[in-house]
Amino acid sequence: MGQGTWTNEQWQAINERNGDILVAAAAGSGKTAVLVERIISLITEGENPLDIDRLLVVTFTKAAAGEMCERIGDAIIKKLNEDPENPHLQKQLTYINRADIKTIDSFFLKIVKENYNIAGIDPSVRTADTAETELLKSEVMDELFEELYNSEDNEKFLALVESYGGGTKDTGLRDIIMKVYTFLQSNPYPEKWANEILEDFDIDENISIDDTKWGKLICENIKFETEGIINDIKGAFNIINSPSGPEGYKNAVTDDYNALMDFYNNMGDTFSSCYNAYQNVEFAKKIGMYKGEYKDIAEMVKKLRNDAKDNFVSLGEKYFKVEPEFSLSLISKMAPVIKELIRVTMVFTEKYNNEKRERMIMDFNDYGHFCIKILLEEGSTIDNPIPSKVAKELQERYDEILIDEYQDSNFIQEMVLSAISKKDIGENNRFLVGDVKQSIYRFRLAKPEIFMDKYEKFSVEGKGLEKRIDLFKNFRSRDNILYGTNFLFRQLMTKNLGEIVYDDRAALYPGANFPETEYNVGGDIELHVIEKKNSENISDDVAEVGTAEIEAYFTAKRIRELIDSGYMVFDKKTKEYRKVEYRDITVLLRSKKNWTDAFSEVFEKELIPAYAEATAGYFDTVEVETIMDFLKIIDNPLQDIPFIAVLRSPVFRFNGDELVDIKLAGKSENFFDCAKNYITADENNNKTAEKLKHFFDILEYFRDLSEYTSVSEIIREIYNKTGYFDYVGGTYGGKIKQANLRLLIEKAEEYENSSFKGLFHFVRYIERVRKNDIEAGEASITGENDNIVRIMSIHKSKGLEFPVVIVAGMGKNFNKTDIRDSLLLHQDLGIGGDYIDFENRAKYSNITKFVLAQEIDRENISEELRVLYVALTRAKEKLILMGSISDISKKCMGYITDTLGAGLTLSPYKMLKASNYMDWVVPALVRHREGQKIFNIAGAENISFNRELFDDVSNWSIYFRDKSEIESMIKKDDTENIYDFDFRNFDSEKDYSGHKNEIRDRMNWTYPNIKATVLPSNISISEIKRNAYISEYSEDSIFSTDEDFEIPDFNKQKEISKKARGTLIHTVMEKIDFSKDYTILEIQNFIDSLFDEGIFDSDEVKAVKNYPFVRFFKSETGKRIRQSNKVFKEIPFTLSLTPFEVFGTDEYKDMNESIMIHGIIDCYFYEGDSIVLVDYKSDKADVDEIKKRYKIQLKLYKKALERITGKVVKDCIIYSFENNCEIYI
Repeated sequence: MGQGTWTNEQWQAINERNGDILVAAAAGSGKTAVLVERIISLITEGENPLDIDRLLVVTFTKAAAGEMCERIGDAIIKKLNEDPENPHLQKQLTYINRADIKTIDSFFLKIVKENYNIAGIDPSVRTADTAETELLKSEVMDELFEELYNSEDNEKFLALVESYGGGTKDTGLRDIIMKVYTFLQSNPYPEKWANEILEDFDIDENISIDDTKWGKLICENIKFETEGIINDIKGAFNIINSPSGPEGYKNAVTDDYNALMDFYNNMGDTFSSCYNAYQNVEFAKKIGMYKGEYKDIAEMVKKLRNDAKDNFVSLGEKYFKVEPEFSLSLISKMAPVIKELIRVTMVFTEKYNNEKRERMIMDFNDYGHFCIKILLEEGSTIDNPIPSKVAKELQERYDEILIDEYQDSNFIQEMVLSAISKKDIGENNRFLVGDVKQSIYRFRLAKPEIFMDKYEKFSVEGKGLEKRIDLFKNFRSRDNILYGTNFLFRQLMTKNLGEIVYDDRAALYPGANFPETEYNVGGDIELHVIEKKNSENISDDVAEVGTAEIEAYFTAKRIRELIDSGYMVFDKKTKEYRKVEYRDITVLLRSKKNWTDAFSEVFEKELIPAYAEATAGYFDTVEVETIMDFLKIIDNPLQDIPFIAVLRSPVFRFNGDELVDIKLAGKSENFFDCAKNYITADENNNKTAEKLKHFFDILEYFRDLSEYTSVSEIIREIYNKTGYFDYVGGTYGGKIKQANLRLLIEKAEEYENSSFKGLFHFVRYIERVRKNDIEAGEASITGENDNIVRIMSIHKSKGLEFPVVIVAGMGKNFNKTDIRDSLLLHQDLGIGGDYIDFENRAKYSNITKFVLAQEIDRENISEELRVLYVALTRAKEKLILMGSISDISKKCMGYITDTLGAGLTLSPYKMLKASNYMDWVVPALVRHREGQKIFNIAGAENISFNRELFDDVSNWSIYFRDKSEIESMIKKDDTENIYDFDFRNFDSEKDYSGHKNEIRDRMNWTYPNIKATVLPSNISISEIKRNAYISEYSEDSIFSTDEDFEIPDFNKQKEISKKARGTLIHTVMEKIDFSKDYTILEIQNFIDSLFDEGIFDSDEVKAVKNYPFVRFFKSETGKRIRQSNKVFKEIPFTLSLTPFEVFGTDEYKDMNESIMIHGIIDCYFYEGDSIVLVDYKSDKADVDEIKKRYKIQLKLYKKALERITGKVVKDCIIYSFENNCEIYI
């Protein structure tokens, strides 16, 4: 295999052997292609190529695993076409279905299933879904709290409730316990982590604050903040020393600088020494009014000095408000409460685990912990995993372990995959691929520092057993997008902010090939800065519009300009430039809550076709809420809100006046009783009473039904009996609404597979789903090729690319609520928080909280920076950034001062204080030549600044926007619609009568070869078979386009159709290993494994588990296949034939048109130099009938195989499962 088009770095990553290899793959650098090529190289190159089942390939998602398998399979087939006789390649094609290419969860499950006895669990245990486990946790928590409240010895628990319960309820404490539980489970050894926390709070009278973990860590925080404050003073010096600087301020600023430096130099390395040094700081007195020229510059110096002093005072108020001894006393007082919190959490953990065992379920956390138990010996640590006997056996199974998205690994994954590698015997064999700059899953407790530890240690020279290869060429984006991204992140991304220094090795370099053209392509990166404040000339209509809607209007305006301007993009498929279409444009949002709806609604008004896949809100849709309310009152009709909601719904159509009358009939009673009273009152013999009687008849019917019927069946019956499904189908957006209602049935069926039963638990199940944000978005009816603008979250866009990207909402503030909680948790630093003196109703923040808050904030802000990097690197051709700022002029002055005193990188201290993306992007652009616009709008034209980046190669365009620009869009008549637009050029005054004959001739013209017009351009084998069969036995044709659609019967249980069952049978035959003979039990165990791997659901397993597959393996054909060393399954093909070759009748004899036929061959194998074709059928029909049905199909399969392989097909066999025999065609 030659290097071809691979870069040197890619080629090295593909071919480097012997050692642990870390591939730092920048955005768009082709990491997946490299990974696939390395696998192909391992299984095809060299003297002793590996079998693919000797590799373990771990991916982040099931979709990624599926794509990987598909790519590898395609590559093997491509090589087989070049060398069809190669037995090793033929074996790899067979082995690929059993290769370990899977998600980490799937791999963990496999290990647990192979070692149930060591894990100490029942083999029949199943995996519970997230909603089920959340509901179970809630029930366990309820039981635990009831026990604790009723316990005689509960003083410590009550103190815990008082401290962190959250007011009059204990919901706050419940949430904290769940958070502590989650952190425990993210650790390889939860009990060890809990004991370390207890040790942290084991404070005795002989230690000082400086001996505690927090006392040692706090000095680093104070030092970092002080360095940032000193930089502000340096910025003031830079202005004073400029030609227009206020020289008169120099002495005062010098004194301030000296005071800060004295503190910095005398801080020492303990909290006590920092405290003492702070007490001695004295700043110079307030400086007076500047009387010289350039007062605006003098004001900037004054602002920098005041900001520095204010920040230093804030630092003191945060860290030094109380003496060190008092800080230690607060920790001592907190200790009993924290210890009780850990105790209660451990009790909860034990109870929850016991409940899971009783119900015979596992959750995803269990997989990892069981694997730790199975694969690691006691005493193992993250740095020194000690492999168990089972791990040693797995080391022999895998010659190489390849891990994708390594930057998102956690400690459990790292320890398990280290244990089964051969590092402990000096044969390092891990291939690790990732990009820490795209690590955006810390909220799932990913640990990017695992990646960074190796990034810094591994050799870039390719020496030793630990090597690093950097892939920095980007094959996705135009040069300017890469230059602009580099320009920003060289200034922003540092070890402190982002976890990595954005140096030359981290930067992006152009690798994509865009042909030169005279068309309007590429262009500057655009930054649109929108003024939030309302100017005096803004109308009330515009002033009342929210920020999200304003940005949506500006975005719609820019999209329309791109479409109308003829902006061109390069189409990879056609290899030509074409005009940009809606499908080329994607809007990325950091926060989808509220913003997605705003953009969707504005785009609809502006006639821009768009689709946003909501990640939440499914249960808030009217149609789903209506059915959920109905279910709630079927379970318990004494709930007023859902009761009234159902009466008001389109199902029963009670109006406001009727509801008031009903309520007055019962006065203070619940609405159910009011309605009952209304019916029985003599004076109420009216329409409302009749409607109520009908309602109660329906309600009682469903309440009776719920006693013995599953939830999914009840929902189906509601749809049928009330007609609600048909009703929503006839409203606006009816298809999506009906899809949502179908999805509710699916969710009910998922629930029924859980350990909970009944309507009551289903309602709670759904409430738990909503509370924990694990719900799916609305059902989608949109295809990926639809010509629409996509609106999606930045997280959702990771791994994708789009010709035009608009990143909007960049002025929306980051979510920092987690660092304001009373109690904070950190995987490395443990627990910290406020001390609650509940007797005196006082709350004291303290050193434990300061340390954790600072680190959590730093990690969160670092992740936000990486999210921004992901957003900017999605664009291929055009990148547009958009954000809103309040008081642009004043804000830009602040951005300018943020850059003064900074070197190549902006102050990490300032950047960590950022509230949103604009607080990073605009200060960085201050130093670009386009940044002169920022100086102009701030009125700071005379200020000098660091011009090192002024002439950067990147091209930017900055636009300052005012709401008045979109006033006409907001105020335009809502009645304007697309039809007015389509016919606006029609001339009603023109006489078209002279064209009558021409129009008639054109309308009546028919194609001479009319028979050819009904031929398909391509057709599947099954369609040809069906058409031939139909034409022989009836007058119908599959080319008929008239279809009747029936209303779905929701009363039916979920059934596996004959067609679906046939597909399942084929899937089993595709996945199972034909080289073995099987017993019935072995086949059933194999089918169960398809459920575990997520290939089948439980209903599908039931449908085929007892199917007579064993007959095939005992048949003569099964034996012949086992004796062959070249067996191929599920082979797709495409073949060009004439109509006569396809249909074989004289009417097509003279036609020269081509028809592309396509199909999938179930199986073929070699016997000597000839081929045997096998097709398996599950039809319940006799042998003669099967021959009639499938003779055309087998004939075409044979023709295709002989043309593709050049070999003779000596036998065409249909294996009939139902008849238990081979049928030769």
